[in-house]
Amino acid sequence: MDGSIPMEEPILTVFTVRYYPDCVRDEALTIGLIAVSEGPQFGCLPFVRFTTNWQRVQALDPDADIELLSELESSIRALLIGAGAHALQEVEALNQSLSTSLRLKRCDPNPLLRIESGKATWIENDLESIEALARMYVR
Repeated sequence: MDGSIPMEEPILTVFTVRYYPDCVRDEALTIGLIAVSEGPQFGCLPFVRFTTNWQRVQALDPDADIELLSELESSIRALLIGAGAHALQEVEALNQSLSTSLRLKRCDPNPLLRIESGKATWIENDLESIEALARMYVR
C-alpha cells in the first residue's frame, strides 16, 4: 500500500472562519467551519457552521457586530449552495470579498474576518461525522 487515499473515499476540503478582533496582536478566534466537496459523495454539503456562543468574541471585542457575524452563516451557506459544483472556488472569492467589505466597515486596513486556506481531509460520508468535525473546530 502506498499510503494514498483511494479516489472513491469521500474527501472534504475544510476551511475555518477566523475572527481577528485586534489586528496589531494578530490573535484570532475560530468562529466557523466551512466544508465543501468537489464530488457528489456528500449530500449534506456545502456545510457551514458558526458558533452559537459569542461570549469569547465579545470578551475580546466588546464592539463586535454579533448580529452581522451570526447572519454570515446563512449568507455563506446560500452562496455556496448557489455555486453548486463551483463551491470550492467560491470560498476563495468569498474570502477576498469578506475581507475587503468588513475592513471597510471597520475603517481598518487589516482583515477582520478570514477564511483560512482549506485542508483536504477524509471523513465518513454522513452528516454526523461532519457535525463532529465542526464541534472540534467551533465552540
